[in-house]
Amino acid sequence: MYGMIKKNRLAPWFGFDYADNLLDRVFSNFSAPGQTGISEPKVKISEDETNYYVKAEMPGISQEELELEYEDGVLTLRAEHKEEKEERDGEKVIYNEQTAYSYCRQFRLSQVDSEKAQASLKNGILEVTLPKKETAKLKKIPIGQ
Repeated sequence: MYGMIKKNRLAPWFGFDYADNLLDRVFSNFSAPGQTGISEPKVKISEDETNYYVKAEMPGISQEELELEYEDGVLTLRAEHKEEKEERDGEKVIYNEQTAYSYCRQFRLSQVDSEKAQASLKNGILEVTLPKKETAKLKKIPIGQ
């Protein structure tokens, strides 16, 4: 016990913070069965001279449940998943998690040629390629003497 007190002598309330943080983590994504839980998919956005590339984790989402929009310089990724309740004769569901959930993320990406955008969804990974308009492409300006 002395080692623990000495180790935390600058923050003697460390144990309480740890317990508080643990409870926050446990209950932060809690939703009762049958209610909608809202979460955000993890996203990676990169670019080169001609395109933006968006890669998002969308586990459990089918192509029909996914919606992509680009409007006024904002890319929106939205999905909603609802599981149908299965009931069999003589069977009673005791506990069921995540019967419905949704995702929504928005990103500001300027000068996108949305008419040429492409997207694919494979194994829960959404990949989007957004070509940049000609005006947005990098132009090197020579410096004269």
